[in-house]
Amino acid sequence: MEKAKVYFTDLHTSTRLPLVEKMKAVAKAAGIEKIDIKDKFVAIKMHFGEPGNLAFLRPNYAAGMADLVRSLGGKPYLTDCNTLYSGGRSNAVDHLESASRNGFNRLSAGCDVIIAGRPCFYVNLIVNVSPECDCWNHNDAAIVPDLGMAASFDPVALDQACADMVMAAPALPGSKLEKTHPHEHLCGDDKFHILHPDTNWQSGLEHAERIGIGTRQYELITV
Repeated sequence: MEKAKVYFTDLHTSTRLPLVEKMKAVAKAAGIEKIDIKDKFVAIKMHFGEPGNLAFLRPNYAAGMADLVRSLGGKPYLTDCNTLYSGGRSNAVDHLESASRNGFNRLSAGCDVIIAGRPCFYVNLIVNVSPECDCWNHNDAAIVPDLGMAASFDPVALDQACADMVMAAPALPGSKLEKTHPHEHLCGDDKFHILHPDTNWQSGLEHAERIGIGTRQYELITV
């Protein structure tokens, strides 16, 4: 199978190119402008965060993506489906309140928030990749620094590229990794396995590739 293209930009900014604009640039490089969304409703799939957790993406990014969709003639809205586990997102009413409390509303995000009534499968125009721990009511210190933003039409390649970048990055001082492996940068080590030795995190990507959702082979292109 041909390698998928994954586009990436780091978090360095300038007065002419702030982070939200860099996000738009990555989305354009990945080909969002080639999608026919004129006069169509466009679901921007989000994770609104459990109440008490701060590891979700800031609403500014959602607003930026909504602006980009509108500039292409689409009608954007933010959405996520309810969870199977109990918590602040297990039903549409609580989920909407949780989203609003975490800053996702028409004023801050620039479009409406519509909660799916029950878990379902659907195709995402935009797939958000936010930090781990966001499904709990708290979040621990990050294990690696924020690395950047990536986009691709291949969700398997995108996930694999993000995982590879995390494994290649140095562990942050004060994180769980640094405490269990002091004085080791762990660059190139499987940080996910170190933290969760009983979990085969790669099985999901292997299965997705096996059933034809995408490929784990990718070319990383810096924007």
